[in-house]
Amino acid sequence: MINLYFHGRVKNRKRYEEFACNVLNELLPRTFKREIEVFVHFTKNIAEMGLCHVEEKDVIGVQINTNQSEGEIAQTLAHELVHVKQFIRKELNADMDRWKRDRIPEDVMIPYRSQPWEIEAYAMEGWLTKAYW
Repeated sequence: MINLYFHGRVKNRKRYEEFACNVLNELLPRTFKREIEVFVHFTKNIAEMGLCHVEEKDVIGVQINTNQSEGEIAQTLAHELVHVKQFIRKELNADMDRWKRDRIPEDVMIPYRSQPWEIEAYAMEGWLTKAYW
């Protein structure tokens, strides 16, 4: 079971909560026997539009910058929830040095937009936002 928790202030918070539930149900349609916790924190105190990271086993943190328009916040949330899916399905590991079954050598520097997990997140964020926002 995936438990979503929301923190921080954002206009239309309930709409974002419903949106996040719908996006996660689309990305992860089957139920999980284990408990997974996803913490979404709305904040103005990050430089990036959004961040996603594994805090500990089955606990994932997402930060969303609220210095964006409502539509941009929704798209950023969709993008970060794709990363949540990647971590839950173990497509991406917490150290971000393994994608699916492939290990990324330490000496290889992949530009941000060329990282395979970012390619997938950018490819999915638009249609997820259009479908559920």
